[in-house]
Amino acid sequence: MLWKFFTDLLESGVQLVFGKSILTSSILGVVIPLCALAQAPKPIILVIVNAASYTTGPIAPGEMVIVFGNAFGPTQLVNLQLDPQGKIATTLAGVQVLFDGVAAPLIYVSPTQIAAMVPYSISGMPHSEVQVVRFGIPSIPQVTPVALTAPGIFSADASGKGQAAITNSDGSLNSRTNPAIPGSYVTMYLTGEGRTDTPGSDGMIATGIANVQAKVTVRIAGQKTQLLYAGSAPGNVNGFAQINVVIPADISYGGSLPLLVQIGEASTQTEITVAVSGHRSRSPPIFRATIRRLW
Repeated sequence: MLWKFFTDLLESGVQLVFGKSILTSSILGVVIPLCALAQAPKPIILVIVNAASYTTGPIAPGEMVIVFGNAFGPTQLVNLQLDPQGKIATTLAGVQVLFDGVAAPLIYVSPTQIAAMVPYSISGMPHSEVQVVRFGIPSIPQVTPVALTAPGIFSADASGKGQAAITNSDGSLNSRTNPAIPGSYVTMYLTGEGRTDTPGSDGMIATGIANVQAKVTVRIAGQKTQLLYAGSAPGNVNGFAQINVVIPADISYGGSLPLLVQIGEASTQTEITVAVSGHRSRSPPIFRATIRRLW
């Protein structure tokens, strides 16, 4: 039936131009999108993870997440765009991600994964129904639990593990070859911090500071740090946060030290570190304690 339809069109003088994904007719002057003739595949959601830690679990208002699946979008990655209001657009290449029907700002879309900012409207909900929509064709909703916070720290290599994405007090990147000095401050970047005292707006670029509402505690190698600031990162989208802390001056050793951030009742991923100068301990106290428990 479909082939007969194309044959009839050709006999009537319609020109088929597949390279441009359209049907044109010099006689009738019609333009018919091919997507109207051939049904696009239905998107399938496989898993939703924190964009910084790649961990699964509850999502938080404003969190940057990555949705993995199939039949999502264009053959090549399409990056974020700004709408006329200066906000990050909620549609890219015909693709949307809906949370309870609310379109999320999109960081990028590709055939198998999408980065999106969870709308703040899910706040206070026990769960959210997530759908990927491509050219009007929705995926089966995935019911995802909602929490007040779901923090994850961005890593330097975007793996969610190892060296955290941190800058030292002089603005240089923190690393094993460029560690922070005890007593100095560092800035780390994360998402899933939840609501801020000045409510965030979906897709808006932060122009000032807004403090995280929930209690924030940062520990380096198990030692509590002095918190200078935890909130929005000016110049970045709402939901992308920064935390400034002072490396304890009396920290007893250096090296790549375990880093843990607790926001409200939730904590960041394990296996994330910050580089601190000083004598390196063969086995940091928290690891020695684990060894003792095992034996």
